[in-house]
Amino acid sequence: MRLSLSAVVRLLMVSIVSHTVTRRGITESEKGNGKKFASVEDMTVDLHADD
Repeated sequence: MRLSLSAVVRLLMVSIVSHTVTRRGITESEKGNGKKFASVEDMTVDLHADD
C-alpha cells in the first residue's frame, strides 16, 4: 500500500489532534471538571443535542 505525502501528513495531523483532544478531556476529568450524567440515555441526548 503506497501513500502519497499529503495522505501521510493528513494521517499524522489527525492522530496528533485526536491525541491532544483526548488528553485534554482526561486532564479535565481528573480535575473533577466535566459533565456528569445519571444514565447512558442522558449522555446520548446531550451528545446529540447539537444535531
